Amino acid sequence: MKENSFDDQIKKKRNIITIFSCIFLGLMFTLLDCLSYGRNMLPKVKDDTSIENISMIIYLYSTITAQIFYGIFTKLESGIMAGAIVESFPYMHSIFNVCKEGNESINSVVTNTLLCLLISTMLVSFWSFLLKKYKIGGFLKMIPKAAITGCLGAIGLSQFSVAYGEICSNIFDSKALLLLSIMVICAFIAFLLQEKFSDVVFIVPLFSLIVISGFYVFFIPILGNSLDNLILNEWLPKKESANLFLNQLWEKLSFKELSTKYVVKNIFNIFLLSLFSLIHMPVNLPAFGTATGVSFNFLDELKTQSIGNFISAFTFCPTYFISSCSIFFNRSGGKGKTESILLGVFLCTLIFFGASLKTYIPRFVLGMIPCFIGISMCYSAFIRIYSEASKYDLLVVYFTAFVSMYFNLVVGLIFGIFLCLLEFAFRYNKITKTGNVASDLELSNFRNNKFSKSIARIKVDFMLVFATVEKFDKLTRNATTYSVLVLDLMECGCIDWSGSDLLVGFVNGIDSNCKVYIIGKPHNYELYNVQKRFNKEIEHITENIVSV
Repeated sequence: MKENSFDDQIKKKRNIITIFSCIFLGLMFTLLDCLSYGRNMLPKVKDDTSIENISMIIYLYSTITAQIFYGIFTKLESGIMAGAIVESFPYMHSIFNVCKEGNESINSVVTNTLLCLLISTMLVSFWSFLLKKYKIGGFLKMIPKAAITGCLGAIGLSQFSVAYGEICSNIFDSKALLLLSIMVICAFIAFLLQEKFSDVVFIVPLFSLIVISGFYVFFIPILGNSLDNLILNEWLPKKESANLFLNQLWEKLSFKELSTKYVVKNIFNIFLLSLFSLIHMPVNLPAFGTATGVSFNFLDELKTQSIGNFISAFTFCPTYFISSCSIFFNRSGGKGKTESILLGVFLCTLIFFGASLKTYIPRFVLGMIPCFIGISMCYSAFIRIYSEASKYDLLVVYFTAFVSMYFNLVVGLIFGIFLCLLEFAFRYNKITKTGNVASDLELSNFRNNKFSKSIARIKVDFMLVFATVEKFDKLTRNATTYSVLVLDLMECGCIDWSGSDLLVGFVNGIDSNCKVYIIGKPHNYELYNVQKRFNKEIEHITENIVSV
């Protein structure tokens, strides 16, 4: 009994540390985004700083509601992060500017802008509901892995500009160079620690706290205990005067100045904003699944997005599941609904302390976290894949990332899919079959001679590529219940990167008590190192059968 009690105490302590780890990271992500992206949600108005505060209020309150309600309704078996769609800000600027034309009352501009944003966000909820209802979205499983990986790389690259902005907001001088150097070194150390101790979920938050503590231990004896000295010497950011309380927003609302004419004028921008907000899920969900191994159902998450946007419509901003932050939230211990919802609750503290809290965090630490994310995601997207991707896949990844950075993620994804379709059309369809299929009689004799157990044969008589992922899923859905499984690949002309992942994932997921045999060696089988990636011994039954 004492041993069980001790084990329970250890588990509780680990759970507390894990929760602290992921919430700390989530708070840092949201704080940085709120005080950088958030203040630019609406265009700046000369001699009126309240618009900047209103932008941050809308961003933060939308993110809080999204975090809580996405956390409640998501079916993903993981902790997640959700928030305002920063990529949609240009459309919000357009709506604001249309409301501002010929309008001298800033209260009228803000009020009618928020009305248009409420309608836009409601439309996002409605479109998501329609997509869910009519079951549009199975195509997501057919997105080529190379295209998704390229988008992941682009997301990683974009983090470097965020990190740079925390250090060099105005000018680049010797102090900025020093801070950048420290930032990059710390980010690399955090990355190496994460790789070395990948099972330790709190390694990055712990390292961040150590760096912050070390900074104060080192500099306070030198510059004194005055924050002003550290701010003056540019080690700490300038004090923020942001007011994140709702009274800033209420003061600008004037319901008597509401007018449908601004909705009519903005009807095109409203539809653009609502439709543009939908196109991130085809990138974000597969990217998250690829990076974490968490399975997802697109239709379930459409329902989550519909509910989340219905709620966040009353905070005036479309919201979505954020793949990049969710990946590291997951790796830092955010493994379920509890962590997601708790993060949403703790985000409320940023309303009271967010602006002032940033002042106490060294500038290089503020830049270190997005820099660490950038290094990790770029390593996964551009370097780690060398052992499992073909040369053509690598080209697709690099070109997709380039196009995504130059235009946007959606254009990059479409371009990457197009390149994969070119390979599928001009190369794979010319590949001949690999040999004759083992006959039913041969398999029957094999079963009778060697086993008195149930035996299943899965015949893959199609190319195992990104376009046939759904077909393979249906074929293998109930195949793990047998004692012996024969996977017949004799008529499978070839496999691609997505197909190799699917094959390896299927075989590795089979119960250890089930004997697995593979017949045939499709084109590209060895290129993708399929044999080396199995976690169990695969035996052969004829000369043509692959032995692992």
